Amino acid sequence: MRKSDEAKYQIQALAKGLSVLECLKDSDEYGVTELGQIVSLPESSVQRIVNTLELIGYLYQNPTNKKYRLSPKVLQIYNKSSNFLRWKECARRHMLALSDRFGESVNLAVRDHDKCSYIELVESRHLLRPNFTLDDSYPLYCTTLGRSLLCDLPDDLIMALLPDPIAPLTPFTIVDRHEVLAKVREVRRQKYGVDDEEFYLGLVCVGGPVFGVGDKVVAALSVTAPKVRMTPAAIKEIIPAVIDAAEKISNEFKQIFC
Repeated sequence: MRKSDEAKYQIQALAKGLSVLECLKDSDEYGVTELGQIVSLPESSVQRIVNTLELIGYLYQNPTNKKYRLSPKVLQIYNKSSNFLRWKECARRHMLALSDRFGESVNLAVRDHDKCSYIELVESRHLLRPNFTLDDSYPLYCTTLGRSLLCDLPDDLIMALLPDPIAPLTPFTIVDRHEVLAKVREVRRQKYGVDDEEFYLGLVCVGGPVFGVGDKVVAALSVTAPKVRMTPAAIKEIIPAVIDAAEKISNEFKQIFC
């Protein structure tokens, strides 16, 4: 996101503070220099952020090495997320059904600023399969998951979230920002999209948006497989199945949170 867009769409201090909090893990300790390297912020900024997080109770400092770690206060956030965990369990049942039917990897992701992050995975039973991991982040612009997560946003915000320039990850990556916007609009209209080796050579992905309360996009679902198995006939069969599973997961969300 460009600086002019950042000023329009976000509060910088809050975004920086959340970036530090999100990179912490419950069993690890971090120094200010290390945190600064992880989140790409100067040490002076990180020091102010950890001082604030310590003051309100989310971090504490180990006096023996001066490093910081999460405090039990984060359990307050966890204890408020029981409905989300219940929904994710419901979503996994539909993901397992998709994977059982097609034998391929099924992924559930959410938007993490200008990237998408996996929150649930069902791995393919084949030896040749994608190697994704939970919490890893991937670009929005060249993945079907990412474009599905963008599809309900206004066009100006979508453009603000696209890098400028776009770096190609494969020879098939679309690098024209307006063409990417057109692909997002296509997902918006069809409720699905296809990424044919745009993100990673040899991988094809069919995905679509998951809607929450008020029909707001809250997640995205996809089936991913090596191109050798993603024949036109296979893609044609997977598309309606993905749309149907995404709709069921959407309905589960609305039932739980309404």
